[in-house]
Amino acid sequence: MKQAVEREMHATPAPVAVTAKAAALHNVIFCFTVVQPTTEQEQILTWQLTMQVGIFTCDAIAVYSTRAFNMGNVKATVVNVNMQQGGNQGIHSAPVSAAVWGKVIGSMKFRNHEWTVKVEPYTAFLPWRLRTIVKSFDENQTQTGPGVYLKNCNTHLDSPIEVLSRRAVQTYAKKFLGPQLARVEADTIGQRFLSEDGWLKSVLQDLQIAALPTSNLLPVSSCTATSEFDASQCRPGFVAFYPLKTAQVYGDCLTNATTR
Repeated sequence: MKQAVEREMHATPAPVAVTAKAAALHNVIFCFTVVQPTTEQEQILTWQLTMQVGIFTCDAIAVYSTRAFNMGNVKATVVNVNMQQGGNQGIHSAPVSAAVWGKVIGSMKFRNHEWTVKVEPYTAFLPWRLRTIVKSFDENQTQTGPGVYLKNCNTHLDSPIEVLSRRAVQTYAKKFLGPQLARVEADTIGQRFLSEDGWLKSVLQDLQIAALPTSNLLPVSSCTATSEFDASQCRPGFVAFYPLKTAQVYGDCLTNATTR
């Protein structure tokens, strides 16, 4: 698995750093995930770190959780939020999502990267493919005005992978930093039974952040998955596959996705 992944990853052309602007292209994507500690999510993420796959091949990463824990040299950032506010949605609820995005904005890491990417722990993710996609966009479209986000299932936004341009995150930050951030987090309590992707989509629409349709972030079967994704269906061309809940099927998926 690892050899197949490394072969494709290193075959992807790197940007030529002939100017300061070109050099900055090396900081293309900042990735983060949200983990429920002492669960299968923590186990699969620890495996990804060991194998150096998934978000751990992004240009910068962050891990958020409701409890402090370490994975090797990676320390989870604690998000202080009442999980009961999310009802049955739990960590995928609107209140938790609002608190996590508040932490993302507060860390300022997103400012150093063209794109911010939120990835589920169970998502098999190939960051170099996403770099190729976002580099194909015109910056005058993605990094001006209120910014953009990518429709990962062509028609809507789903939580396995959420991709926002830096300008989009800045738009969110300007609207909700400081006292206003506390207000938006409080407002989401009234939407506590709204799912994470439903909440984020409503926020992006309110801020008039444009949606760019894409057809190769997730296969259709990942968009509608109600059980574990069939690793044999992981194939070249897509950026991510969801859900893959064990190291074995995650590894099989990456092998199949990078085998030519």
